[in-house]
Amino acid sequence: MLYFKLAKTNLKKNYSMYFPFVIATIFTVILNVIMQVMLHNEGMNTLPQAASAKMMFDLGSKVIIIFSVIFTFYTHSFLIKQRKKGLGLYNILGLDKKHLTIMLFIENALVYFVVMLLGLFLGMVTSKLMFLILKKMTGLGNDFVFNLTTDSIVTVMILFLVIFFSLFVYDTIEVRKTKPVELMAGGNTGEREPKNHWFLTLVGLATLIAGYSISVTIKTPLQAIALFFVAVLLVIVGTYLLFITASISFLKILKRRKSFYYQPQHFISVSGMIYRMKQNGAGLATICILSTMTLVTLSSTICLYIGMENSVQNRNPFDVSIDSKIEKVQLDNLIKTTIDENKIKKVKYLSTSIYSSVAMTSEDNRSFRYTELNTRGTQGATLFQFMSLENFNQLQNETKTLTENQLLICSSDDWLEEPNIFLAGREFQVKEVIGNLLIHSKNQPDIGIKSSILVFKDHEVIINFIQEHLPEVIANNSLEKKSEGFLKFKGTEMARQQFVAQLTSNLENFSVENNRLGYRISFIDDDRKDTTASIGGFLFMGIVFGLSFVVATALIIYYKQLSEGNDDRLRFEIMQKVGLSHKEVKRTIHSQILQVFFLPIIVASIHLTFAFPMIQKLLFLFGVTNKNLLIFATITVVVAFAVIYLLIYWQTSRIYYRLVERR
Repeated sequence: MLYFKLAKTNLKKNYSMYFPFVIATIFTVILNVIMQVMLHNEGMNTLPQAASAKMMFDLGSKVIIIFSVIFTFYTHSFLIKQRKKGLGLYNILGLDKKHLTIMLFIENALVYFVVMLLGLFLGMVTSKLMFLILKKMTGLGNDFVFNLTTDSIVTVMILFLVIFFSLFVYDTIEVRKTKPVELMAGGNTGEREPKNHWFLTLVGLATLIAGYSISVTIKTPLQAIALFFVAVLLVIVGTYLLFITASISFLKILKRRKSFYYQPQHFISVSGMIYRMKQNGAGLATICILSTMTLVTLSSTICLYIGMENSVQNRNPFDVSIDSKIEKVQLDNLIKTTIDENKIKKVKYLSTSIYSSVAMTSEDNRSFRYTELNTRGTQGATLFQFMSLENFNQLQNETKTLTENQLLICSSDDWLEEPNIFLAGREFQVKEVIGNLLIHSKNQPDIGIKSSILVFKDHEVIINFIQEHLPEVIANNSLEKKSEGFLKFKGTEMARQQFVAQLTSNLENFSVENNRLGYRISFIDDDRKDTTASIGGFLFMGIVFGLSFVVATALIIYYKQLSEGNDDRLRFEIMQKVGLSHKEVKRTIHSQILQVFFLPIIVASIHLTFAFPMIQKLLFLFGVTNKNLLIFATITVVVAFAVIYLLIYWQTSRIYYRLVERR
């Protein structure tokens, strides 16, 4: 009973330190409840891309769990530092470390009980609200219903039980390994003035430049995927090293400038920061990394959501696209029959016959040789499709002519202005290089794989060329002739769905009657629904992650100011006793805070600027090609975050001032 009273009293007396920790921990419980409810919701199985959606939320839940563990331990470390003096006093008054351990266990148990009681209740309410928001974002139907499962709640309870038990073990180790006298001085124990570490500074600068270089020099989205986490890791390492080491060197340079250093506000702030810069630098680096993660996550997901229609249109220049092994004439008849059956009046229809892709590599864009069509082989390769001049003229409504040794190149890629090219050893004259065909989107994103259509005089020239110069294609049985059809038409959603359903049925029947010829049909309305569901989920995840990082940033800043305010209280008290005025105290505080407080967000903005090219290329994979949209989303997020950051600065500077000023 005594230990329970002591634990209860301690929590009340340390209310200013425990209250933000409890609020922040409740927030992480809410986040975990939301993610677990979404993950275990049976309605997830009704999504158009159920497997991808569940994988996305599973990954998101793991990220939130890792964040919860790191964040809780980081904020709790500030608590135990400030509690050491009180624990040392108990130790001197007769409570041995075994009794302190019991008291700490009860304290952690009480906090866990409060956190779980409030966190689970608010998590259930919030998860229902967030479920409705997600449903609105994704446009999902009535099959996607809210379902609160026992597994979700039990998972969160076990997670935080493990976290709080680990915190108790950490507290116990800290108390048991520290002497009573050290405990009494624990909150005021500083560090020796650190030395310059030029080697680590250079390493940090090198890793940061390396991370920046990866982002600004990558050429394709595929490279961006492969190198994204490498660049992120390099930037994180560089940020921590530079904040810890370069900041010390910079402060020592300021100290050597007598005209700057020997002024009251500069003398106090610079000397104080040098004294504990190792810890201070790590805290500032953490704030910077969290700020960068917030800016990157929110700007990219918001851009994805706003540019969703742009992405859909880029992937679907036509309302309906058919890719089949059916002969072109037969495909045309099937589609025209379906159009007549559904009484579609205003319709645009294009079709063509084309040979499937052949991968070829070249060092000069002139001499091409065959390569295997696989992930490794297509790096730096061009995928060629072959078309006859007759199909090209019908498709483009042209009247061009070619000889057997001439061809047209249809491509959006840059080609050398060479009159001739060599394909597998055979020379062809390039009569003309044409941009994208009518069946292709003008804004099709460049994802790093070159592709071109080669137009030959006729089908006979194509077959002869392949048989004589590309025998590997015949041997691999990889040459396929396919027909493609493209339609644009208007109508109500129901009428459009009925037309596509009828067309699918006709294609299926014809395929079965003709030895199951393969076909694939894509419909822009279905793609729009699937895209809305997936990108809406991404935005939802972005908001959850963004809120997590913002709260983490705010709480780390709060504890940083609280910890340093308690450390600096005695120094400012002595200085005020010897004549430092309240006005000078306030000016000194603002000088100290301003010198380091805005550094993380400035560096985070620099990180975001260098990350912009990589983010842009990654968004290409989702079909978002509007660079101005990304710039607008990025600037908006940076401005909004800066406003939040200013509010945090205003509040925490008041807390620091109240702690250090002697009235």
